[in-house]
Amino acid sequence: MLHGLDAEQRAAVTTLASPLAIVAAAGSGKTTVLTRRIAYRSAHGTATPQHVLALTFTREAAAELKRRLRRLDIREPIEEMSVENLDRMLAVMGSRKRTRRTPPLPPCQRPAPPEPSRMA
Repeated sequence: MLHGLDAEQRAAVTTLASPLAIVAAAGSGKTTVLTRRIAYRSAHGTATPQHVLALTFTREAAAELKRRLRRLDIREPIEEMSVENLDRMLAVMGSRKRTRRTPPLPPCQRPAPPEPSRMA
């Protein structure tokens, strides 16, 4: 799982930090780091599918991330993970917000302003 990673990639895969943002240039191995981190945490029991949120900027990157996770043959069901591109995730969150019924907030209870002092 850690084979072929450089020192920075290995540190990103094995760190206990959570959440973790991977920001790097194109072709630098972000998808490799993300897939191996998910697999590593799954193998070590430090993440369950319901707690995985992997966001990418493009649909293609999200699809590639899912393909690589399947190839790693991790024991956790990939379908239970949230692996999406940012636009899709925002759309899903927006639709959930519109369909969820929340009770109205109670009116604001402000204390009465202090009475002006009378000067003699």
